[in-house]
Amino acid sequence: MTYHRLETIEGDRFYREAGDGEPIILLHCSSGSSGVWLPVIEHFGQGYRVLAPDLLGYGRSALWPRDAMLAPHAELGI
Repeated sequence: MTYHRLETIEGDRFYREAGDGEPIILLHCSSGSSGVWLPVIEHFGQGYRVLAPDLLGYGRSALWPRDAMLAPHAELGI
């Protein structure tokens, strides 16, 4: 498993990645981080490509930008 840093204009974002194959994306709930998925990542990383981001304001990712809209799609930049 690898912990990646992605530099963006809004600040650094982090995510965990493991395995190869069809992708699975694991999203944590509030007050969590990608770390809550470690056992699941290890299990499914043997047959799938597993991606688990630290959402903005959680884990090691940057804080939510003060002027950013609060909406379900806001982190996607659309």
